[in-house]
This record gives sequence, structure tokens and C-alpha cells, in this order.
Amino acid sequence: MTLRTANPHALNGAQLKAIAMVTMLIDHMAVVFLEQLYPYVVDMAVFDTQTIVYITMRLIGRLAFPIFAYLLVVGFYHTKNIKKYAFRLGVFALISELPFDYAMLGRWNWGYQNIFFTLLIGLLMLYLVDNGQSRWLKGLYFLLACAVAHFLQVDYGFFGVIVIGMMALVRHNPNGYTVPTAVILLYQFTAPLALIPIRQYDGTRGRQNKWLMYAFYPVHLAVLYLIARTVL
Repeated sequence: MTLRTANPHALNGAQLKAIAMVTMLIDHMAVVFLEQLYPYVVDMAVFDTQTIVYITMRLIGRLAFPIFAYLLVVGFYHTKNIKKYAFRLGVFALISELPFDYAMLGRWNWGYQNIFFTLLIGLLMLYLVDNGQSRWLKGLYFLLACAVAHFLQVDYGFFGVIVIGMMALVRHNPNGYTVPTAVILLYQFTAPLALIPIRQYDGTRGRQNKWLMYAFYPVHLAVLYLIARTVL
């Protein structure tokens, strides 16, 4: 008789979410603080310590979105009410737009939308594809979602929708789709590393407050912006 041992590296949903939030915070700190203090780091015109720190923080931040995309997929298949799920994403997309614009761009700009819009489009895409009656119709819904994301200029654009779609495939068949997904994520260079914690997901929620991530996004952006305006 053989005994199955628990994976000592297993991660629950709360832990995955924490990893995504921390890496996102690091990324946004680089944008809000370092880009303001040292504008040249964006173009890497001077390869000094500040540029190295900036690049490192941005590379760490590339792990956040794939994890959020995967958690969206998990939430989609576990939610009891897709309408309420979409409503929450929509409400916080609107709430977050002002903090997002000022933190990322320094001004109000409806030409570039925050990640909640990306996740909302991805959620609707998952619903339509999951309920599509034929492959061509599923493909049409997917392409339509990509087009909407591109037209609205949401964070990560149509690439974000593609990642969400790939994460749905990874969830259903991790052995078959992890490598193709990693190749696609190379567009964001270090993003494939996000598949390491994702593959350790044990399928449990863990102890978490479902409103924490929703509130964390606009609040941390507002705090970073206020710090940049008053201290830097």
C-alpha cells in the first residue's frame, strides 16, 4: 500500500492572489515612483543602478496578470452567479479608472482603461465561449472579445484576452497547454514564470476576503499617486 503525500509547495487561492497583488504592487511602484524620479529609465537611455532596479521591478510585475487571469478562470467556473460576478468587475472598473489614470498617466485619460475592464471582457468571453453551440461560434466570440479589448484600449489589450483564454485551457488540461501558454506569455518576457505558482494551485480557496482584491486595486493606486504628489 502506498500513501499519497501532500504537496509541500501547494498554494491555495488566497496565496495565489497574494502573490499577484504583491507583484502588481512592485510593478506599479516602479511606474509611479521611479518613472517620475528618473524619466530616462523608461527608454533605458542610461544603464545605471536606477535603471536596473526599475527593470527588475517591472519584470517582477509581469507575473501578476497571468495569475489574475487564472484566478478569473477559476472564479468563473466556481461562481454561483455570473451576473453578480460581472457586476462587481464592472463597478470596480469604474471606481478604479480615476486612480488608475492619475497613478499611471498623471492625468484623466479615457483612452487607456484599467485591468478590471480587461477582466470583465475576459469573463464575458469565457461565458460566451462556454455556452457557444459550435466551434466557429466559440471562435467568433473569442475574436470579438479581443476586438473589444483592443478598441477600448484596456490594460494588456487583446493580449490580455488571449491570456485569459489560454488560462482556461491550462485549467482543463495543464499538461497539454502549459508549454503553449508559456510561449505566448514570452511576449511579457518573465510572465511565463507565473505558471510556476499556478501549477501549484491545490484547488482550494484558502482564507480570504473576496472584497480585498477588489478594494486593494483602486486603493493602492490612489495611495501611490498621493505619495508621489506629496513626497517626491
